[in-house]
Amino acid sequence: MKPQKNLLLISFLICSFVLSSCSASFMVIDSPKTMPPPRKLDKKPRVALVLGGGAFLGMAHLGALKVFEENNIPIDLIVGTSVGSFVGAMYANNPNSDSLRALANKVKTEEIFNASIFNSMVGFVTGENLQDYIKAHIKIKNIEQLKIPFVAITSDLLSGKTIALSSGPIAPSVNSSCAIPMVFDPVKMYGMVLVDGGVWNNVAVNIAKEYDPDVVIAINLMSVLPSLKADDIKTFIDVLRRGGQVNAINIGNHNASLADVTLNPKVDQFPPLSDAYDKQIYDAGYTAAKEKIEEIKKIIAEKVKND
Repeated sequence: MKPQKNLLLISFLICSFVLSSCSASFMVIDSPKTMPPPRKLDKKPRVALVLGGGAFLGMAHLGALKVFEENNIPIDLIVGTSVGSFVGAMYANNPNSDSLRALANKVKTEEIFNASIFNSMVGFVTGENLQDYIKAHIKIKNIEQLKIPFVAITSDLLSGKTIALSSGPIAPSVNSSCAIPMVFDPVKMYGMVLVDGGVWNNVAVNIAKEYDPDVVIAINLMSVLPSLKADDIKTFIDVLRRGGQVNAINIGNHNASLADVTLNPKVDQFPPLSDAYDKQIYDAGYTAAKEKIEEIKKIIAEKVKND
């Protein structure tokens, strides 16, 4: 047998072993069986904050939140997609950006990402570690118990719809919003198969507007398509990744444009799947908010209705 054929046979056997060692099951959430009714707010939100997806670029959200705190910007509703849902849930539970930044600086990647090629045929990360981390730092169970009303945005692969989770268990809801296709296992919950909300709605301003807030502020972490050379596209994974980027950025920019104010932190030069640039990304979020804070104050003064 020729060496090339030997190599192909070995590669096939390795792939077969890996696939047979993987489970085809999803992250399954059995309780509650059905999706709880949406949370009804006690009062109309003055300011709704929409936090976009972008993996480790989410540190920019904390930088922006710090500026809002320094300027007493009232946040009455948070709508988050992907990492925006993670940051949003943590902040809705404990509205203190400094404490969340301290947590972020201490966390190790493996505390959240339990990656292994043997986890599943549908994702390398099960989401168990992410859920455990959320449960360890948010002691309450359900979204409707959070101090600030919160909505996690996720995508249902069965219906093709954006799903807004404003009640029910926090940890699996955030997990489903963060479940990047082909990285995380999908989350099977409420009779749906849920993946990252950024698949269809990375900056969910339209969902925030359903609550009729006076002002909507959006933070879009993926407003600029990263530069790429033709030689950088070598495999089908590169093609899928680039196609996903283009789709998410185009939809995200359109949805973000519906907000009263949109912040576009300059983070496109940083890799979204690396935590090596956390400080620079935080600073970019702080700078983006600082540059627009006077505009934000002016719009709030004009539009917020004081009952």
